[in-house]
Amino acid sequence: MRERNNAGGSGSYDSNGITSRNDYNENIIDVADLDERIVLNVGGVKYETYRSTLTAYPDTLLGTMFAKRDKALFQQTNDNEYFIDRNGHAFYYILEFYRTGKVLWREHTHTSDTSSSPTSSSLSLTSPITTSIPPVIRQILAEEIHYFQLPIKSVYTSLPNRAAAAKVDSFIHALQFVIYHLTSEFAAQIQIDFRRNKHQPHVKIENHSSTKLYNCVHEIVRPYGAVGYKILEKFGTEIGSYLMGLVPELKWKLKHVDNYNWYSLVMCVEDGAFDFDGIRESTCLADSINVKTAPW
Repeated sequence: MRERNNAGGSGSYDSNGITSRNDYNENIIDVADLDERIVLNVGGVKYETYRSTLTAYPDTLLGTMFAKRDKALFQQTNDNEYFIDRNGHAFYYILEFYRTGKVLWREHTHTSDTSSSPTSSSLSLTSPITTSIPPVIRQILAEEIHYFQLPIKSVYTSLPNRAAAAKVDSFIHALQFVIYHLTSEFAAQIQIDFRRNKHQPHVKIENHSSTKLYNCVHEIVRPYGAVGYKILEKFGTEIGSYLMGLVPELKWKLKHVDNYNWYSLVMCVEDGAFDFDGIRESTCLADSINVKTAPW
């Protein structure tokens, strides 16, 4: 079975393998080829993906080249491996664009220590983890986006916007840590009030008397006493949806208390959300049966 790729017209490639923006002739593509797994060796860093992932964006460099199936355009090292002499670490974000349609890059994660910050994949009632992706500066990423001809706006934004975006992300990560510490203590519900007058957030943990947990949570949210109200005012609903997407067990309730002019945030993970059998299997108790049946 075959189908047409309506890329249209003809084009040319310079000595670096960059396509011109002329139209391309229609090409016949085997549907089975779209599921072909290929390896891209980018500057010595190897990535594996499907041909269809790249051809989903036919107007980009890789989309056009793999749709045309002209192997002369590549430095092919093996049957399904192709070498591209570009920045291998920055290509992580290029490939993620092909997969998600988004540039999953944040400047502040590449300009500061993130060893204590949870990532988007940190939470499912498990401990926070960190990324091992080497830092990529804005200028390098912008050059790679231009080279691969991705259909996105410039990654350059104003300094105020970048600073504010970093603070919003930091606030969201702080709430992730709160959820993690809350669930690690099997606590059910926490209420945090962020005041418009920029006073310190007020923390209340239901049915839990641990001073250590209270102090831990208070230290996490304390840096956001001056901005927490504004962040929740502008992005509160979206933040709630984002966190509940990461942690389906999470219950989120945000309301504005007009009389006192603050935002009251309640987060809850009910006791029934815990899979105690699964927890047991992830602890040293998983070996208890073997210990009991051991001959010694």
